[in-house]
Amino acid sequence: MERPYFRRLLPLSLTRQITLALIILFFSAAGSVGFTIYELGLRKHDYVILNLSGQLRALAQSMVSESLHYREKGMGQEGAAIFRANLRMQAETFDKIITSLQNRYLEPELTGRSDPLVCSWDEQSIAQLNLTARTWRDFRVGIEPAFSNETSIAELEQAADYVIRNEGWITEVSKNLSGAFQQMMEGKMRLIVLFNQIALGLFFVAIIVLMTLLYLTFVRPLKRTLSGMGHIASGEFGYQIPLKSDNEIGQIASGVNALSLRLDAIFRLTERISQAGTLDETLHFVFDEFRHLLPLDWIGLLVRDESAERLVLQHLHTEGETLLKEGDRFRAESTLLGRALEEQRSLHIPDLAATAALDKHAEFAASLAADGRRSVLFFPLTGAGAWSAVLAFAVREKDAYTREHLDLLNNIAGQVSHGFEKTVVAENLVISAVTGLAKLAENRDPETG
Repeated sequence: MERPYFRRLLPLSLTRQITLALIILFFSAAGSVGFTIYELGLRKHDYVILNLSGQLRALAQSMVSESLHYREKGMGQEGAAIFRANLRMQAETFDKIITSLQNRYLEPELTGRSDPLVCSWDEQSIAQLNLTARTWRDFRVGIEPAFSNETSIAELEQAADYVIRNEGWITEVSKNLSGAFQQMMEGKMRLIVLFNQIALGLFFVAIIVLMTLLYLTFVRPLKRTLSGMGHIASGEFGYQIPLKSDNEIGQIASGVNALSLRLDAIFRLTERISQAGTLDETLHFVFDEFRHLLPLDWIGLLVRDESAERLVLQHLHTEGETLLKEGDRFRAESTLLGRALEEQRSLHIPDLAATAALDKHAEFAASLAADGRRSVLFFPLTGAGAWSAVLAFAVREKDAYTREHLDLLNNIAGQVSHGFEKTVVAENLVISAVTGLAKLAENRDPETG
């Protein structure tokens, strides 16, 4: 039966399922933490950028305040030289900062860092930065004549008046640029917070999904397995745990189901053998019950003949046709059949045709191969006295019997042997009684009765 869709998506092994879940959670958490650390590292650069935009505002305000001071105090040639030098230095610094921001490349001398800083802006920041740069270039045209050392006092005064008159231009765009950068950085911080909120939600969903899958593939099957084991422990042999799974829990349930079937078959077999009156009935019962335990389509009971050198097929049972018949005799010495009887342990021939071709003494194997059987298992039976026999299980499949089948038969040999021995004893008693009555009838005097 086809497994449910979610089972087909999962690895079959429970160990692999748990390992995969842990790997997914680990890499998801590592990715989320890594992204957050990376973004927070970038936010350290934000302070540098805000500091530079703040310097632009400070430079604009400084140019205005120094122009006002110069116009109010005058201070002659010496004051003019100081004003000229300060105005030129402020303009050069403003140029350098605005150019670096537009190029998105901040050199260490501007940031105080050991390495240059590469920036990225959003559309709003780019638009405001371009506006600030244009405004500064227009503003710079009005004060540039004051930068030369040959500039007269009148020209310096005109430059100071120009700064005072147009202070709104440069201070406003510098302020707006700082605001745009701040909004951009706040937006990035909100993005980090949103990402972590989404990641937390996805983690929660992933845990719910994984817990559900764990319940479906582990907890619920385990409960069913434990419930089934409870049925079997209470004596309900033959109970089958309704579980179809290929993971470790399914393997446990499959093993318990097999054990339950075997216990049920053994108990039924013991009960039916005890009720059997003849070896034919006993053999028929064994055939019916053992078909639940191992591959089987032919069974025969072989006993030693008077010479003890050959084995006689005393009884057989099969649902199909067979070329073998009761009374057939087969060599026991130097064959696996005789060896099973001597060593009192179950043995099997995986390929009857090959064995018959290689061993000329394997008469029974050759007969079974000619009968269409491909593999056979020999199961020795012993009694309290000298009685012994071999049960032969055969099937039309090559290499049908495994070590598990051999171990099973070796473990239940006592119960089966006892049942057969009891039937043999009862049958022998019946035969002896009938023989005795026959002899008594022969010796009876016809006249006196």
